[in-house]
Amino acid sequence: MRDLYRTFLELLGRYGRTVTLRKGTERHLCAAYIAPFNHENRQYLDDKYSTLGYRDQNAFLYIGSPEGAGASLAVGDLVLDCGEWFIVSVCEMMRMGDQPFYMWGILRRAHPEDEEGTR
Repeated sequence: MRDLYRTFLELLGRYGRTVTLRKGTERHLCAAYIAPFNHENRQYLDDKYSTLGYRDQNAFLYIGSPEGAGASLAVGDLVLDCGEWFIVSVCEMMRMGDQPFYMWGILRRAHPEDEEGTR
């Protein structure tokens, strides 16, 4: 299992990037992969699915390292990626046995009132 975890961290390093996680007034750097949320898996937040499919340009999948500040990702936290702020809508720590394996979440584009104090 340790080899699988090491492989995950290598893939995260290759395809992810360093993002800024804002928890209240604290800021932390975290390794994460962020991509538009694909609704083909039929996990919807507040949006509808049509026979043509759907991709909400406001929802993004977050896969992050379970180490450091990323392990404490929580609903309402802000994430800065490529100059744009996102707010955490849903998140959960995924485990393999007793070991934290990765942090999963759904991000939404942050509104200006969410970003107060981010500058």
